[in-house]
Amino acid sequence: MVSNQTFHLARERSFDIIITLRLDCPLWGISLSWDGEAPYTTYHPTVDILVESSDRWENISIFLPARIYNRSPLKSVRGNIPHLTHLSVGVLSDGSVADLPVHTWDMFEIAPKLVSFQCLNCCPTLFLVPWSQFTSIPSLSLGMDESIEILRNSPVLEEVTLLCGDGTPVFHPPVRHDHLKRLTIRSCVLDESDFDGFFKQVALDSLETLEIQVEYGSISSTFALFLSNISTLCHLSLDGYTFEDSHMIEALENTPFLSSFTVRRRLLRNYDEIFTRLGTKHREGGFDLVPKLETLNVTTFNWDLRSFIRLVELRAATLRDVRINVDQPPDARLYAQLKSMESETLSITVTTPIRE
Repeated sequence: MVSNQTFHLARERSFDIIITLRLDCPLWGISLSWDGEAPYTTYHPTVDILVESSDRWENISIFLPARIYNRSPLKSVRGNIPHLTHLSVGVLSDGSVADLPVHTWDMFEIAPKLVSFQCLNCCPTLFLVPWSQFTSIPSLSLGMDESIEILRNSPVLEEVTLLCGDGTPVFHPPVRHDHLKRLTIRSCVLDESDFDGFFKQVALDSLETLEIQVEYGSISSTFALFLSNISTLCHLSLDGYTFEDSHMIEALENTPFLSSFTVRRRLLRNYDEIFTRLGTKHREGGFDLVPKLETLNVTTFNWDLRSFIRLVELRAATLRDVRINVDQPPDARLYAQLKSMESETLSITVTTPIRE
């Protein structure tokens, strides 16, 4: 097997690469990048050899300018990638991508073993691919609207990371997905209407892990309602500048089976309201919020850890792993108090930035 070969075609001598490709063995972990600079503006001899070997591709990553996708011999791999299982594609923008129609490139449509697909730096619908086969989509760059259609067209998908742009989704028929176990949403800006438009239209009955990372934006009550319909969710991670305590608490109220909670907020304020609710018990003696919590990971820019320490004290018997990331070293007394609660069943880690 030939693996972990990276071909920067316009910058390397190709003789050794061509000899390697002509070896009679599977090609796994091949990375092809080509910037189209002179003298190889639309052609490179190594691509011909790579295409000739497409029946041996198993895992390949391709990052090319749009004009080279249009003109290169790559089009001829259509129907001749029988062993390809993992595909990553990307487009080096040259100003022409925005005007291209959907399904511009169909060379990867017929790939009977393809189960993992990721698309970077362009809309994935430019490629005609067998969505119905995919179990893993490590990364897609697209809008919230397209995200809903991707879920609809990928019925056996188990994990996906969506790099979403803003824009409220238009109405779609609801999507109920029975296989998705892990969903990650990352975005620079998503407001409440973006979240509402997405979470009102999807039902993820088997979801176990949900991660949301938003630079600017807020979750809403619709998000909590979405969570209330998932009985399988075990791991929740919320990372955002402006996520309000009330919205996060509402979300936690609807996740009774949660065992792991990660929260990161980069505002200069504490989490007292959240920590107080997490430490509150009901009349029967159990915890009112997230009773099965075992793992807690918090990032804060407020170094006053007293409310956090109180929470750990209350839950020390059931917590297993506690991690707190702070922007400066905590008070020595508070740090010692927190670490004193470590035991054979509870690990406590405090992380601070390394300062020179």
